[in-house]
Amino acid sequence: MIRFCDKEVYCIQYGETVNRLQMLQFFLQSEENRCAVIAVYGERNTFKGIITYEDLLNYERLEDCINKDTITVSEDFWKTAKDYFAQGVRNLLPVINENGGLLGFAYNDDTNYFELESGLAALEKGDFFMPERFRHVQMAVIMDLNELAWRCYKIFLKKGFSVCVIGEAWEWFGLKSGDGYTDYPDYAKMYLFAEGTGVVRGGQHRFGETRNESVMRNFDFIFSIVKVNEEYSYADKIKRLISNGAAVCECCVPDITELNRRTEEELRSIRLGVSFADYLDRENDFTDEMKNCLWSIYGREKSAAIKEKGNKNKLKNIPLGTISGWTLKEGGYKSRIYLIGPCIAGGSGCLEEDSLLGRIQAIADPYHYQAVSIPIAMSRFDVWQALLDDLPVRRKDIILIINVSYWFPDESRECGYVDLKPVYEEKKRRTMFCGVPIHTNQEGNRAVAEEISRRYLNEKMKELALYETNDYIQEGELLNPEGVHAVREYTNRIRVNEAGTIGAIVMNCNPFTYGHRHLIEYASGKVDKLYIFVVEEDQSFFKFEDRLEMVKQGTRDIPNVIAAPSGNWVLSYKTMPAYFQKETIQEIKIDAKYDLEIFARYIAPQLGISIRFVGEEPFDRITGQYNEQMKEILPLFGIKLEEIPRYRVGGETVSASIVRKYLREGKTDELKKFVPESTYAIINNYCGKE
Repeated sequence: MIRFCDKEVYCIQYGETVNRLQMLQFFLQSEENRCAVIAVYGERNTFKGIITYEDLLNYERLEDCINKDTITVSEDFWKTAKDYFAQGVRNLLPVINENGGLLGFAYNDDTNYFELESGLAALEKGDFFMPERFRHVQMAVIMDLNELAWRCYKIFLKKGFSVCVIGEAWEWFGLKSGDGYTDYPDYAKMYLFAEGTGVVRGGQHRFGETRNESVMRNFDFIFSIVKVNEEYSYADKIKRLISNGAAVCECCVPDITELNRRTEEELRSIRLGVSFADYLDRENDFTDEMKNCLWSIYGREKSAAIKEKGNKNKLKNIPLGTISGWTLKEGGYKSRIYLIGPCIAGGSGCLEEDSLLGRIQAIADPYHYQAVSIPIAMSRFDVWQALLDDLPVRRKDIILIINVSYWFPDESRECGYVDLKPVYEEKKRRTMFCGVPIHTNQEGNRAVAEEISRRYLNEKMKELALYETNDYIQEGELLNPEGVHAVREYTNRIRVNEAGTIGAIVMNCNPFTYGHRHLIEYASGKVDKLYIFVVEEDQSFFKFEDRLEMVKQGTRDIPNVIAAPSGNWVLSYKTMPAYFQKETIQEIKIDAKYDLEIFARYIAPQLGISIRFVGEEPFDRITGQYNEQMKEILPLFGIKLEEIPRYRVGGETVSASIVRKYLREGKTDELKKFVPESTYAIINNYCGKE
């Protein structure tokens, strides 16, 4: 965050006989002098730059000690300042007016303002109103200026809320300090002390006068506003999901202040401020007492294993629109359990199998559910706003929201509810958490998973198993905005505006055979226009450009066929990497949902495709699984799938793999019965290559 500070400024004339040693002696006279700045002026009192104690220590030549960089006030001020400090050359930047006069100093406060940034992002995007505790407020008064205060000011203006700014720095930006202050009585004003109040102004900072923590506290009103907004928004979205038939359950973890029972190790971890995340980031800062406390909770061997492997070593990423989910297992799962919430949902501090995700997956396995965790800090208001809208939810899916009692506390949303406090209060239990209840260890995850299973999950999975269909309740967004834009650019490039029935075939054509030709001839007779998507990944024996040319030459007499590259979005390494490992790995179980749903939700509607054709696959297990999943997934989106028998020559099934086998064996004459002449001409260029 960019902040401003005042400095005691001493001036010297450029070129005067003042050397580096004299300046160093000046700075060393007192603590106050070391915090001061020497402003350097040239002829006609033109400002040339500043010298600080830090710069004097960093550079040998006096000329190099002068920081000649400056910044003027403009609309791009905050971005320009951020870009400057990101270069890491100087720590203090003089702010000058349009005439070159020195106004003050800016610096970059690199404190983690993550929660404040999140709250502001939510206010900038969402609705804004003063919650119950601010019901009397008619005007916001912002005292002093920093980057966060500027963003608040802009939000107040955008939402049509009266705002008054006070402080000299505001006038640098053309705003009159105190303007409108008397328009409202004092009891109707909310004061925002952006840089602290008089009580905390004595705090020390390298460049400023206030402690960073006080700055955070002075923006607490953001959380009050955002939290009330989020409660309303969250409740509405939960009710909408439930009304559409979704299975939603809130699982409430108690706040630390609510617990009457804490084990000795839990109390020690609270007193020492032990955190597994901190341990991973800065183990050297941990005392022996802190390490022993952490190891007593998580286990020394397991702590070492986590540190060595890194968290999420075995977890697999699942893109879910604007966010990502994590899962332990892929393939063979028709339904999901979404585990949404803070650290306990993310599995921080545990091996994957010991995490809550792992425990839930073990419970869900017999019911053929895939557990997916979506770890979100409760203070990430901006993410929570989009999550429940973007989440793809099917009829048999289950949404478990790991809540903390003081967040989203309303229990009257008609969803399932599991109070986890009794688990944490159990008299004979072991240590379950470190520092706060959401930082569970393996014992805590086991107990929480068992309680959720006993109170809700088992019965709900049995109930949902009775439903025959598993169509979408909410499609959400499978791709993020950039991905959606990229897919639309792709479809716009290959689209042919045609009426009637439009079909599609996805082919690798490695190489193009009479079998491919037979499938295309059949499909082209069933539709008005037929797209042939040729797999563009260059991970096959034949190069993509040659495979595409084979298809074009082999179908040039069929007028309603369009041969197009598959790009990054149709059967690519990005959408289904397992397909490109099938030459060496045939035993794996694939999950083609991501690839097929991108096709069904983003590509087929743009191109008007209503039917997809495939050939039977008796040999290749990977492609066979792909075909079976097409039969399940594509009809959910109104896309028909038609599978036709393989083409045979002389009793032998025609396949690209047979052609490659003969090519490896040098039996080029045998190839002619399997491939068109146009393909054979291209194949000749590959003879002797494999």
